Amino acid sequence: MTLRAVDWQNDPGLRAITRFTELYSEHLSRETRPYPDVERTLAMLAEDGWRLAVCTNKIELYAKAILSDLGLAHFFPVIAGPDTFGVGKPDPRHLLETASHAGGGDRIIFIGDSEVDVATAKAAGVPVIAVSYGYAKTPLAALLPEALVDRFADIPTAIEGIARECPA
Repeated sequence: MTLRAVDWQNDPGLRAITRFTELYSEHLSRETRPYPDVERTLAMLAEDGWRLAVCTNKIELYAKAILSDLGLAHFFPVIAGPDTFGVGKPDPRHLLETASHAGGGDRIIFIGDSEVDVATAKAAGVPVIAVSYGYAKTPLAALLPEALVDRFADIPTAIEGIARECPA
């Protein structure tokens, strides 16, 4: 077996990653807009007493910057990426630690837009509301979330349905 030292200073892969990171951080929110009714729905959920948090596989710094740029960061006292707790989705610890740091108790409902989100919630034993738009390559209904919504504005109704089916 031969071991070779890696010249990290001149490694083309590292240079490419560094350049990508620089460009990404400069243009995080350039083409990003919230979906319709997001701000109104988040305000309604907060008024109803829900503690809101973000559990994302984006690096925490970038997720916070995007939400700040969109004017939504104030809804989320906790915004956690895989670097926040050292684990990312689909590891259930990412979701459970995020909820814990947000002050969540036994009443946790996860809202997601991908197969990874549904898998994370199921692994954590947490009910999940899937949105029909987003990053999914598979129809999320096939993954059997507790609820599936087509519009962000439908999330409060889905939460009420889950609360009725799974009382605290």
